Parts: sequence; structure tokens; C-alpha cells
Amino acid sequence: MTADDIDTVASLASRAFAAEGRELEEYAGEAGKSAWLKRVQREDGWVLLKIEDEKIIGACHGEPEWDFEDRRPVPGIAHLSGLFVEPELWGKGVARDLLRATVDLLRSRGFRKSRLWVTVDNTRAVPLYKSEGWRETGRLTLASDGKQLAEYEKELMG
Repeated sequence: MTADDIDTVASLASRAFAAEGRELEEYAGEAGKSAWLKRVQREDGWVLLKIEDEKIIGACHGEPEWDFEDRRPVPGIAHLSGLFVEPELWGKGVARDLLRATVDLLRSRGFRKSRLWVTVDNTRAVPLYKSEGWRETGRLTLASDGKQLAEYEKELMG
């Protein structure tokens, strides 16, 4: 992803959230665009795009898992921060393709495990993650919009 793609990807993420009846400030408007620019500029993070017919139809991003108590990355563990697909393409395998490409990328970078948070009532994402070998950790938290999130993780090595 390049800086030229920021408006397109920020808009895609907003449409995906809106289709779920959600709006997260950290992904919306100018704040969202600024956050995507930071994601692109991070040397230790990643943004993968799914492109068809020269159009961005999906995006996945993340970075090393962060330990908020020790204020440092957790060695060997990646955090998948977001996975977005054009709503009209939900159920067509775009998210699965991006998820698998992300796992391949993380393995190639030497990560041994990855974690993510997903809303507990997301009836598309939860079965997808489970079918791809992600397992619930038992940890729960709230998103910035008040939705309950469950943490999942996947072993990447072995």
C-alpha cells in the first residue's frame, strides 16, 4: 500500500463498518486517513491489499503485539488489527484470501503467533477465523464504540 491508496482504503474501512452499523472514530474521516498514513509508514507493520480489476476490494493491517504494561512489542507475536472487505463482496472469499496472505507474511517475518480482536456477534468473521485455525483466548474487552470484543489467536509455526 502506498500513500496514494490512503483515501480509498480509509473509505473502504468506513463502508465496511457502516454495513455492520458501526462507526469507529479511529477509522473515520481525517483521523482515519491520518491513522492509515501512519500504518503505511510503520517499518514493523503491514498493510495488505486485495485488488481486482485495478480496484482495492479488501485490506488487512497489523503490527507486532504491544505489551501496554511494559510499553514494548511482545517478541514473536503479531497483532492483526483490521480486516476490511467491500460489503457487496462479503461471503465471496476475499477475507479468507487476505487472512491467508497475512498468515503467510507473518510466518515469513518469523512471527510464531498472531492475535486479533473481533466483535463477539460478528457472524461472518468469527466462523471464518475458527475455520482458519484461530482459537478464542478467553479474553474479552470493549471496542471504542462499546461493542464487546473477543480475542483470538493462531499458532503460526509448526
